[in-house]
Amino acid sequence: MRITYLIIDDFYDDPHVVRNAALHTDYARFVDGHNYPGDNSADAFEMEGLNELVSSLVREPVTGTPETSHCRFRIATAGAESQARLRMHVDGNSYWSGIVYLSLPEHCRGGTEFYRHKELGSDRAPIYDSEVAPYGAQSCAQFTHEIIRRDSNDESKWEHLMTIPMRFNRCVLFRPWFWHTSGESFGDQGENARLIQLFFFTLDKSKLHGSGEGAAAGSVAGPAVET
Repeated sequence: MRITYLIIDDFYDDPHVVRNAALHTDYARFVDGHNYPGDNSADAFEMEGLNELVSSLVREPVTGTPETSHCRFRIATAGAESQARLRMHVDGNSYWSGIVYLSLPEHCRGGTEFYRHKELGSDRAPIYDSEVAPYGAQSCAQFTHEIIRRDSNDESKWEHLMTIPMRFNRCVLFRPWFWHTSGESFGDQGENARLIQLFFFTLDKSKLHGSGEGAAAGSVAGPAVET
């Protein structure tokens, strides 16, 4: 049995406190754009006991992935997609990705979108090197990087499979090797824009018992586009 997606509503006990923190922190803005649409907060905000909570939900020990945007907020106003370098992507170097939607109910629209790559016929990036050997690639990371570089912004290469709808205080956890996009950006300021908190988790190997890294299906060491 494998868990691939989880939807948890009413994630925070007091989501308005978290939303207020997101609206009153500093954001790092880069004039040359990002791989992703929008701007991330300069600082991370981690709730007490988050690793333990998510570990219990996904049934394997996890901890925040270092050197990612784990627990940072993101604001994406209308048109932010045009400034992003990449569209369809995976999240590199993690075992779980997560989003908490912090846009108010009256502003929510769209959600996180998942796709199948038509040529590969797969809804996920390869996670074992043996999967890409028939294509002449030496590693799944190299292969995934090339697919994203070549096809990320070409919608004709992709088939939309599903959208997990945005809902205030909804947390979505999913395996980061599934092809996905952040969905629609909207609004003209933080108060009415797409406002989320990002999670990225890796296995806490110090707490694995017996099964080793087989407790999860693998990890894509691809470009960390970050949801």
